[in-house]
Amino acid sequence: MKKEILYLTLLFLFINCQNKDSVKEEIICMNTPPVMSIIIMNNEMETNKLVRSFYNAKQTAVLYKLENDKKSEIGKFSFANNNVMIGGAGEGLKSFFTKNLETFCLEYDNKTDTLQIKGNYYKTENCGDTAYLTELHFNHKKVDLRNSLIGDNIYKIDNTK
Repeated sequence: MKKEILYLTLLFLFINCQNKDSVKEEIICMNTPPVMSIIIMNNEMETNKLVRSFYNAKQTAVLYKLENDKKSEIGKFSFANNNVMIGGAGEGLKSFFTKNLETFCLEYDNKTDTLQIKGNYYKTENCGDTAYLTELHFNHKKVDLRNSLIGDNIYKIDNTK
């Protein structure tokens, strides 16, 4: 009886054994394109109202990257109720996430703020890109990322204090 069970087990293993070269490994990826948003709150509001206020924003703020004492425009972003939201997605984050502390000027309402951003951007062939913020400074003061995170990759800088 033991021999029969052993033979059946070996037969079962032999039948189900597959050559690894003949099996294509399917890579299942769950990465969505990386995104990041930073909200600078100059006018104190409840977080839900703050985020919704940008939906119909009619004013814009301009973000410049400073390199070698030269400004290059990154883009125009929503400006509403004296609050500003900047952000990027996908490969657009490469200008923010260079593994170095990058300096940006944000101009709005006759005012200029300084943002310094450090992050990592990883390009992968099979599963999409990955990016994450590692350091953030606002007007030369370090921002605590854990306390300023209000959503998936959405950071709020409280400039009302």
